Amino acid sequence: PAQTAGQVASSAVSVPTKPGENLIFFGPPGTGKSFRIKEETAEFFDVLMTAFHPEYGYSDFVGAYKPVCGADATSTIRDFSGARDIDRPIVYYAFEPGVLTRAIVRAHEAAGAPVALVIDELNRGDCAAIFGDTMQLLDRTENGRSEYGLDVTASLGAFLVDTGVFETIGEKLFLPANLHIFATINTSDQALYPIDSAFKRRWNWEAIPVTGSADLEGVTMAAGGGAPELDWLDFVERLNDTILRHTENEDKRIGPWFIKAVDG
Repeated sequence: PAQTAGQVASSAVSVPTKPGENLIFFGPPGTGKSFRIKEETAEFFDVLMTAFHPEYGYSDFVGAYKPVCGADATSTIRDFSGARDIDRPIVYYAFEPGVLTRAIVRAHEAAGAPVALVIDELNRGDCAAIFGDTMQLLDRTENGRSEYGLDVTASLGAFLVDTGVFETIGEKLFLPANLHIFATINTSDQALYPIDSAFKRRWNWEAIPVTGSADLEGVTMAAGGGAPELDWLDFVERLNDTILRHTENEDKRIGPWFIKAVDG
């Protein structure tokens, strides 16, 4: 929602009394982890989303100085296609905030209303490297604010001053009490980055079980070859029994939303 801090007070956005937390939803694929987060954040002021992957780094998550392109309006050049004249491009460096920094700024703008940062596929990236020193911020007090402040670089500090989070560059950074961080972990995938104990202990964990769903009652799947249609939830249950019998690994099972139904 493109709301400003001033609009929040007069809006219908509810402000849950639960303080900000770090919460991981984990389970096999298709169990509804992302849907659960969607429900949790339905009335939030804003939701920022990202997904970790092997090439994802600290600069993507927190921010860094990067080359950007501006333009000199006093001088023109012919564009690459040769079809028109454009302002002369000028490459310069500027601080580009990562999604964590933007979430912190958004939480300050929300005037106490809840804001969420959602990290999909948390263990597909190197969490320790991606969070870096900001992992320290995940320790929270009872009201949801970071327990320990973090000294940040001058470039990040200057950006936070420009956005109104800091009054001076030398301040310490904290996660606001209204910023929730939700993440998902697919337990079926084994060949991913491990998560160390220091990182794990800073999160609450909630397992999403492999169970049926009322929304899928009566959904069928074609068996082919003229055979009668199969009940989808019954098929999933039988399939998971087979998977568990052959692998002896509960994480290799699938959830009822592993495949989406089309027209029932």
